[in-house]
Amino acid sequence: MKAFIQNNPFFQSKNLFEVNYHVKREIPVLRLSEAQLPLIFRQLRVGSEVILKQFVAEGEIFVTVYYQGFKLGWLPKDVSSTLLNELKNGRVYRAVVSRVTKKRFLPPSQIFVNILSPMEHEGGQTCISFES
Repeated sequence: MKAFIQNNPFFQSKNLFEVNYHVKREIPVLRLSEAQLPLIFRQLRVGSEVILKQFVAEGEIFVTVYYQGFKLGWLPKDVSSTLLNELKNGRVYRAVVSRVTKKRFLPPSQIFVNILSPMEHEGGQTCISFES
């Protein structure tokens, strides 16, 4: 997978800062949104880029996963807290769908995403302000 990402031009210059990304690890998406998932599950594919956003629920802050404006679910609590701290410090993250478990003609029962982090480069760290 790492070789695929490094050789694929999609991952090489996708953002404005031309930062190369490497895979952190595969993360399950929890609490899949049963209301919104049927609306987009036919378009959701392995390799689809998803958006990570801060979300407050039950008095805690989580990172939620969105695809085409629809909420897919939440990242696990331990991953959310680590990611939120790093985002606040200016780290830029991307995420792509790495695996979708589903039965034919039905919405997915499980979605996994790969969290991609910028590789360190000679020019220093990329800074972006964290938006809530």
